Amino acid sequence: MKYGIDIPSNIAEAYRLDEKNGNKLWDAAIKKELKNSRIAFKVLEDGQTAPPGWKKITCHLVFDIKHDLTRKARYVAGGHLTGEPISMTYASVVSRESVLIALLYAGLNGLKILAGGIQNAYLNAPTAEKNLLHRWP
Repeated sequence: MKYGIDIPSNIAEAYRLDEKNGNKLWDAAIKKELKNSRIAFKVLEDGQTAPPGWKKITCHLVFDIKHDLTRKARYVAGGHLTGEPISMTYASVVSRESVLIALLYAGLNGLKILAGGIQNAYLNAPTAEKNLLHRWP
């Protein structure tokens, strides 16, 4: 539960919550995420076999409530099923202090600050691994 709203742990529970609440908020979040993330995955048709060197991985949805109370579904791949590439063992993240220093520098020098949002990010797409999924049920 977050902000007094139940968060589902799977798709079936998301649909049950929509039915219970008389809305389609989780359904809309699921459809939006699947539409936006489809580009990052190679989906096989029913009966199609994986090309040589490719590995089947599992995926699942993770649910959350955003600060404006909109529902968010995130489609995530089972990265634990693929080997770690030697070159990809560290992911840097900008520190809060670096952002504050950049904002201070911009303010002191009269620079304009622009900000933007990223709807979906694929940090490792395309990857060196050859992963695939079967059609969503």
